[in-house]
Amino acid sequence: MGVMCEIARCEWPNGRPNLGHLQEAAREMRYQKLLDICIKQQIGVLLIAHHSDDQAELFVLRLSRNSRVLGLAGTAFVSQLFAPNLKYDGHNFCRYGILLVRPMLDFSKDDMYKICQGSNHLWVEDPTNNSMQYARNR
Repeated sequence: MGVMCEIARCEWPNGRPNLGHLQEAAREMRYQKLLDICIKQQIGVLLIAHHSDDQAELFVLRLSRNSRVLGLAGTAFVSQLFAPNLKYDGHNFCRYGILLVRPMLDFSKDDMYKICQGSNHLWVEDPTNNSMQYARNR
């Protein structure tokens, strides 16, 4: 399709986090890797594949954690991902920000499977999606 692909590996230099914090730490590391790649490739807008099932999952998780009304809001269609530090471009210090866009929020996971199947495209499943160790799966 003419889209360049880069595969990055996440390492735990200080050892793997506790199971109770693993998902959160993995998400933070994933976003940091995505940010680093976007900066290196000069990408300002990153499309990610969160879907309506992810929205429902987030709502239920937040509800189970007694979030207040504002805390029950789902994932935004557009959000910003910032670098943790400033970069100097030779003239100015600037903070690199990447715009995250979630164009699939109106589609269910099943819809996405059907799209891939209908166009004969393969996909990759995250093996942690089947693990009952994580509250999001239970």
